[in-house]
Amino acid sequence: MILPSAQRIIGSWTLGLLLFLLVPRIAAADSTPPTTPVVTDDGQYTTSTTTLHASWTSSDPESGIVEYQYQVRQVSSTGAIVADWTSTGTATQVTRSDFVSMVGKSKVNGLIEGRTYYFLVKARNGDNLWSAVGASDGITVDATPPSGSVYVNDNATYAGSPAVTLGLSATDSVSSVAQMRFSNDGTAYSAPEPYAASRAWTLSSGDGAKTVWAQFQDGAGNWSQAASDAVIVDSSPPSAPVVTDDGATTSSLAQLHAAWTVSSDPQSGIQAYEYQIRVGSPTGAIIRDWTSVGATTSVTATGLTLAPMTTYFIGARAVNGAGVASTAGFSNGITTPDIGTTVGGAITTNARWSLAGSPYRVTSTVTVSNNATLTIDPGVVVRFAANTGLVLGGATPGTLLARGAAALPITFTTDNAVPAPGQWNGLWFDNTTSHSIVDYGVVEFGGAGSNNTNVRIDSAIPTMIRSTIRRSDGYGLFVTGVRPVITDNVFADNGGYPLHVEVANFPSQLGSNTFTGNGIQAIALMGGTLGADLTLPSPGVPYVIISSVTVTSSSSSFPPVTLTIAPGTTLKFSANTSLIFGSGSTKGVLNAVGTAAQPITFTSASAAPAPGQWNGVAFESTTPASAMDYCIVEYGGAGTNNANIRLNGVPVVVRHSTIRLSDGAGVWLNNARPVLEYNTITANQQGVLVASANGFERIAHNTIVGNSANGVASLDGVNAVLVRLNWWGDAAGPSGSMVSGFVGYAPWLSQIPSEPFRWDDVRSRPDLFNPLGVKTTFGGTLSAPANWTLTIRDQTNAVVRTLSGTGSPFLQDWDGRNTGGSVLPNGIYQVAWTATSAGTGQVAAAAASRIELNNTLAYAQITSPAYNAVVNGTVNILGTAAGSNFSSYKVEYSSGIAGAWTLLSSSSTPVTNGVLATWNTASLTNSLYSLRLTVTPTSGPTLVDIVNVRVLPSSAPVISNVSVSPMAIDPYLNEVATLAYMLSVPGDVTIRFYQHWDGQLIRTLTLPQQPAGFNIATWDGRNDSGQVGECCGYYFTIQVLDSLGRTGTYNNATSPNYGSTAPSSSDHQVSAANFDPYKNQRLQLNYQFNGAPGDLKVVIRNSSNQTIRTLFWWTHVPGSHVLYWDGRRDDGSFHQGPFDVYWDVPLQLAENVIILQRAPPGNARFRAEPYLFQPVLGEISTFSYQLTRDFVVSLELIDPNGNTVRTLVDSVPQPAGVHVVEWDGRTDDGRVVAVEGDYRVRLEAVDPVSGALYSGNAVVLVYRP
Repeated sequence: MILPSAQRIIGSWTLGLLLFLLVPRIAAADSTPPTTPVVTDDGQYTTSTTTLHASWTSSDPESGIVEYQYQVRQVSSTGAIVADWTSTGTATQVTRSDFVSMVGKSKVNGLIEGRTYYFLVKARNGDNLWSAVGASDGITVDATPPSGSVYVNDNATYAGSPAVTLGLSATDSVSSVAQMRFSNDGTAYSAPEPYAASRAWTLSSGDGAKTVWAQFQDGAGNWSQAASDAVIVDSSPPSAPVVTDDGATTSSLAQLHAAWTVSSDPQSGIQAYEYQIRVGSPTGAIIRDWTSVGATTSVTATGLTLAPMTTYFIGARAVNGAGVASTAGFSNGITTPDIGTTVGGAITTNARWSLAGSPYRVTSTVTVSNNATLTIDPGVVVRFAANTGLVLGGATPGTLLARGAAALPITFTTDNAVPAPGQWNGLWFDNTTSHSIVDYGVVEFGGAGSNNTNVRIDSAIPTMIRSTIRRSDGYGLFVTGVRPVITDNVFADNGGYPLHVEVANFPSQLGSNTFTGNGIQAIALMGGTLGADLTLPSPGVPYVIISSVTVTSSSSSFPPVTLTIAPGTTLKFSANTSLIFGSGSTKGVLNAVGTAAQPITFTSASAAPAPGQWNGVAFESTTPASAMDYCIVEYGGAGTNNANIRLNGVPVVVRHSTIRLSDGAGVWLNNARPVLEYNTITANQQGVLVASANGFERIAHNTIVGNSANGVASLDGVNAVLVRLNWWGDAAGPSGSMVSGFVGYAPWLSQIPSEPFRWDDVRSRPDLFNPLGVKTTFGGTLSAPANWTLTIRDQTNAVVRTLSGTGSPFLQDWDGRNTGGSVLPNGIYQVAWTATSAGTGQVAAAAASRIELNNTLAYAQITSPAYNAVVNGTVNILGTAAGSNFSSYKVEYSSGIAGAWTLLSSSSTPVTNGVLATWNTASLTNSLYSLRLTVTPTSGPTLVDIVNVRVLPSSAPVISNVSVSPMAIDPYLNEVATLAYMLSVPGDVTIRFYQHWDGQLIRTLTLPQQPAGFNIATWDGRNDSGQVGECCGYYFTIQVLDSLGRTGTYNNATSPNYGSTAPSSSDHQVSAANFDPYKNQRLQLNYQFNGAPGDLKVVIRNSSNQTIRTLFWWTHVPGSHVLYWDGRRDDGSFHQGPFDVYWDVPLQLAENVIILQRAPPGNARFRAEPYLFQPVLGEISTFSYQLTRDFVVSLELIDPNGNTVRTLVDSVPQPAGVHVVEWDGRTDDGRVVAVEGDYRVRLEAVDPVSGALYSGNAVVLVYRP
């Protein structure tokens, strides 16, 4: 009876528990409906016309979901109902097949092609609340595959190879055509690929009938029935024809005839024959390219311009039905008649050598003088007898106009039947006008006589472009005393140097030339004095310096002369030659900035280079600072220089360069102010040799390894040289004789230098101390905010103390104790300096130093002023000079870094944390000083602590030795101007740049914490918004604010400083007294601009003294300048009659002006040849122009009434070089122009970088017979 009773009790308890649990649930009813179902169908398309499927998700966290219902609609989610609301219970997907669709007002079983269907779903929770209705994005029925077609090679009957092009066309009205695939057998198909209208395809191998099948797939996945097309492959060429011309010679220079045998092709037959004409050999230059003559087996080619005494070869080939050409057969050659003209002697009136009179045989030297012009037509051959030549000028000028064409060059050659170098004298431009030109010429086999060159240019300024200069017995082209244009030529197979130029008269344009196979693959560069700014381009071969080059201004009152060397240039120096900058009070500047990929190389010219074969680069007087970046200097050290680079009291910046293999020093310094950074100085006798130090040397972050005698040596026994933070090839620093003399090298880099993030300065003092009485102080400066760590290790390499912090600069004391606070035992400890940039995460190359602890020593430490502190007036020098074996101390100071010492105080009374001496700095002028505390003990070593400080003089800060290099820059080429200046005290520097025209401030540079001494800054020619400034002159001011709030300034914003030397122009030369602008002749104006930079106005005035053309009114830099006048007035019309050229008195610019410039296209040589032609007779005129760099070009023809009738070039990007455009005298719609007269050819060139527009004009006369 117990069991039933127990059961009742348990049942009553269970019921009560259930009631208890139900009460709170009833009290909190679910008032939130389920989430809106997210409904997903089976994609964008379905191929089924009976069945649809969908799935969904929804949730209700409180009462749960007890039922789902779905509905299906067509066309849209609100369209006609196909299946009304149907429950799925709690199932979250459904597949349904019993659909009835609406077509109009009729019902249709199943799904309708092309129609879109939508699933709608709602959910009900446990409290009978329905969710909002969710809808799918619709699925469209597409059960019909696409249709399409395929065609091989545009439905051709034959194909020349299995490689064909398929033309494809396919449509699908619902889901569009998406993919396609192909087969050569109708069974195995290629992988599906996106549909396209054409496809390259390879048929099955071998000749014969071939079929290709194509299938197309729509977006729903339906594949079409296969479409196909057939073609017959005939890859075998026809038999080659045998060609016969009209014999060994012909009497015509205008036509050639040939016939050939019938070819055969058994498969696709012969479709046509083609002929071709070549000159010289069957592989020679093409005179007329393959031209079809249909089924005929002969041709008479007319309209030819053939050269006399020249052999031509006529080729023929057969083309079969598949378009496959046979091997070409060529005739055995037919030679044109020798209808030459014998010439020689003087030409004193204008003469023309035409193609009809070619070849011209020179039996005695031809001299063109008396202002006569010799014009040579395209295609003319001039043959020279032994020891004859062509001389332009002499006592009076002569002009040569030799303009050939690419297919019709003008040839100057030997008359010897067996041509060889040195068989005639060559061309000699002895006294010619600037109009002289050789364009598309060939000059060969010259070099006889004293000139020993194919072409000699002196006392003349001709243009040599697009020509071939080859096979001379000596030089290819020898230039002396003048600055011609030499571009786009080929120098080949000459016996000596292909080109000889002079540094003092460097060509005005030298670019895009090719040098190959010459006896000496280099340009001979004669030295001398460079008295005007020069940019030495990289020609693709080295320059060989024949004699020493001195770069310097002609007077101390003139600005410095700058030599700029392009990246990638190599200069090879002959024995005992030098490159020298400045001389006494005259200045020269080097701007040699290469790149890592294109370094600038200074090396020996010897075929077996060795140290000491040339003197080196010497900087004797360079202001502003010269720059060498990414350079290689090697094999120097000969002569008194005894160094690769010699710096004699000058500021020079040398970075990222390799200085090696000197017979003496890599770099020699004498009281210089260099910046040597990131260089590799190796394999010299001495890496750096200091004859006299001044404390302003900045030699850091270099790799100094492998120098045979010393890495750095100093001969100065008074002033110390600091070479801290260099890599010596070993983490332990320099060893043995790597450092010699009074040189401070610690701390050093224990890794290869890093940039841009780096240690700028590190210092620990004292390096030897007694931890029982004094501390050492570590000081560091980094190039950016950083997290730094000092790790101190004992002689077992165990870490005994780690010090770390953030910020820069910093000072950190160390008391000689370990991490636990215990004084460390005596010995030498290694300190590793590491840092990570807070901004970029870059890790700086680590530095290293040594500290020695000795608790038996006296105490010696200066605690104030701190290292690099700035002091003024009377200064108390605080510190400690004491200890158990203390005997006496003294405090001294010196100018610079550890120079000659002056006693401040001495005493035998110990001082602990007190005043050691008092120092009155009021009378001191030099800003950098050293303080030295020396403690003499009763026994043991003497202790020394040295602190470098900066003294602020009682007067305001002074800014001096301000200079700029280079004076002119092109910001669009990323050129920068370097400003150099000296500060008497350290401080925060602000540099402001102003436009010279109106004094408008455009850029402000803020340079905090600049040190005393030599400093540099750069300006990229951009304003504060990053935009390039207007091309003109800019002056600048410099302001320094020292730690006492005093300011020093250079220049005045509203009234800038002007130099003592005013600018002027001289040596004015005009190329000709008379010229004909209607013949596209230009007047060349040469002049020298002297003194300071300035704005110069050059104008043309008529006989009434009225200005008719302003040629130039802009900023000039000192040096040689060239202008051209095309004979037009400012309104564009031609001037006729007398004229005068006026150079106005220049307007002086502020001193140290920076000039922003952008070189124009160089279209001064824009011309039309011939300038008179008859379009109705099929004649053409050729327009040529030369671009100095890339431009966007437009070329238009404007008729005499001012109407633009033809656009030949319409905003087309064109590269640097010579360009040629032909005009057939027709308008844009193809008609020959109706108006006779002068047509203006307008050239517009837009700089794609700056947007600047340049324009030029030529003229062509259209004549209608």
